[in-house]
Amino acid sequence: MKRTALAALALAALLAGGPALAQDAAAPPPAAAPGAKVITDPAELSAYTQALNEQDPARRAGAMEAFIAAYPSSIAKEDALEQAMAAYQRAGDEVKVADAAQRILDGDPMNLRALAVLTALERLQVTAGHADTLPAMTEHADKGLAELPNWSQPAGMADDAYKTLRDTMAVAFVGARGLALLQAKDFEGARRAYLKALAIDPANLEDAYQVGVAELQTKPTRVSGFWWLARAYDLASRTTSPCSGPSARTPRQSMPPTTAAATAGTRSWPARRTRQNRRTISPCGPPRRSDPRRAVRQRLTLHTCNRCR
Repeated sequence: MKRTALAALALAALLAGGPALAQDAAAPPPAAAPGAKVITDPAELSAYTQALNEQDPARRAGAMEAFIAAYPSSIAKEDALEQAMAAYQRAGDEVKVADAAQRILDGDPMNLRALAVLTALERLQVTAGHADTLPAMTEHADKGLAELPNWSQPAGMADDAYKTLRDTMAVAFVGARGLALLQAKDFEGARRAYLKALAIDPANLEDAYQVGVAELQTKPTRVSGFWWLARAYDLASRTTSPCSGPSARTPRQSMPPTTAAATAGTRSWPARRTRQNRRTISPCGPPRRSDPRRAVRQRLTLHTCNRCR
């Protein structure tokens, strides 16, 4: 998967929705949610509302930046920066997303959404080989993990949206912490961090791949690492599938079979082979067979050659 696609996947959930003021700005002040910020100056409110009503991401970002320049002391400055950050993400401009996140943190170091966005972008940089970003990513991940338990529900945010955002930020911070441990060759620590993140988001491609790498580096080697690498391959192929729909193949399970069996109270893997295990027809290509001689492939849909059948 291309790095730009990974960046979009990593940031989309973090930037979904907006601050409470963003939802209330178009409404008269009496309709504002309890505890929400209220702009009292009519001209300032009109400028913010006009910027918020821009549908094109680039135009909205520019309008929010103009609002910030015109009203640098506005109560809505942080909200406008968050709106600009989200618009830059939709426009695919990672550099300006990172810049907006840093400007938010300069004014409010406890803004966990901006911290999570910056941490996710730094993780992409580290994964791409930019080791100079590792110290900043580690610092931001540790800070986010320390502050997240104290993060309260923002005014005007629905309960389900609050839980979703909290979980997404947890995945961003824990996953980045796992990468820092992986880079430090603390493979057991990295493994524990990745598994914690995957318990929240089992379909996270980066975490699935990197926990596989960590498990194959442990002493003794954990063979479930092969399962995670195959899981990551499966997630990547489903994400980039040419077939219609976001998921051309249904994932068989989201955790290694040994872990799933232990948590579910069922018998340990491998389970008995079924007709579906032996032969699965994929809408994305030719029939795929599992290899009966390799237990690690028994529950995955992988291509094998004639010699391996």
